[in-house]
Amino acid sequence: MNGYSPKDIIRESVAVGASETETPISKDTGLTAGGAVDGFRIMFKVSSVTVTSGITAKLQMRTLDAWTDMAGANASVAITADGEYTLKQLALISADQPNFPVSKQVQVVCTTGAGDAVTFDKMVLLQEI
Repeated sequence: MNGYSPKDIIRESVAVGASETETPISKDTGLTAGGAVDGFRIMFKVSSVTVTSGITAKLQMRTLDAWTDMAGANASVAITADGEYTLKQLALISADQPNFPVSKQVQVVCTTGAGDAVTFDKMVLLQEI
C-alpha cells in the first residue's frame, strides 16, 4: 500500500447498552478505489466497558439493498476492556480475499449480551489513497 488517507467515521461518542444486536456505530462510510481493491483498517477506541456475556464489533459491507457480514480473520473483534481495537480487510490476507473487491460502503456494528455495555469514543478509517 502506498499511503493511507485517515477519515473520522464516528459522529460522536456512541454508547451501546445491554442486549443490542448489530447496532450501527460508524457512519455509512464510502471507500476509495484503493481501499476497495487493496484493503483498509478501522481503528477505534472504547471506554466504560462492562462485559457479562460478550461484546463484539464487526465489519459489514453493503450488497445491493442489504448489509452483509464480512468474513476474514480480522472482520470482527471481541471487546473485553477499555482500549483500542482494529478491524481490517487486506487483499494480501488469504482469509480476506473472498471479500475483494469490497463494496464501496462499509460499516461497523456492535452486538452486546445481557448486562454488557460499551462506549465507542473515536473511530478512524485508514485506506489506500
